[in-house]
Amino acid sequence: MNSKLRRSKIVEITNAEKKVEVNYLADLFSASKETIRRDLVVLSEKGLLRKMHGGAAAIQTAIESPASSRFKDCSFEKKKIANHAAALLIPGDSLFVDTGSTTYALCEGLCNSNELTIVTNSLMLALNVGAGSDHAIYLVGGKYDVKTSETYGNLALEMINKFHCDHAFITVGGIDLNGNCMDYNVDEAGIAEAMIQQARSVTILADHSKIGRKALCKVCDLSNISRIITDRRPSEEFINQLEINEVELIIAD
Repeated sequence: MNSKLRRSKIVEITNAEKKVEVNYLADLFSASKETIRRDLVVLSEKGLLRKMHGGAAAIQTAIESPASSRFKDCSFEKKKIANHAAALLIPGDSLFVDTGSTTYALCEGLCNSNELTIVTNSLMLALNVGAGSDHAIYLVGGKYDVKTSETYGNLALEMINKFHCDHAFITVGGIDLNGNCMDYNVDEAGIAEAMIQQARSVTILADHSKIGRKALCKVCDLSNISRIITDRRPSEEFINQLEINEVELIIAD
């Protein structure tokens, strides 16, 4: 069996089983473990599956993990990304911050900054950063989601459109290899899109698991953003997309 057909079969099996192990695939295709690992790397870089330790998992494009688990996933990586993002700010800056586990990790960095104007739809971030700080914080109104502690909807969009900020710090569910920045929730995607349109500089905060991943709703093109901060060097194919769209890449190490 040639590599193209084998990789196609691997994607089919992974989508059906949700998770597969390298040992299982090696036995199934009478291939070495090294060959299967190379296949998984290629397929992961193309956004066709998610490579994991010892195997792979299917890409979920319609649903996202619960909010409570998202705030725990990749917490160390997200903290590094957030620290690099906070370092971009100077006193007097204004910024949009949407709701997400990586933007929530910004709390400490924002608390250590001075004299910022923050516009956010995240109640958790507003409460944590607002306590004892000298920042001007605007909590966007709208429909409240108790599960994610965020506001959204037409009222939220109307309020966002009243501001023009220096920065927007945005989280996404995935960025595919064609340069589409996406999210899993249409309301969250709408908030992010509005903030992007009203900001002078747009920074996407995305740990390595988001690179090459697809999600349900498109937020924007890479050409609409200024930089991406992530925790690992992405594939050369993805870096090429960044260069084409003149997007700065910052690797938090």
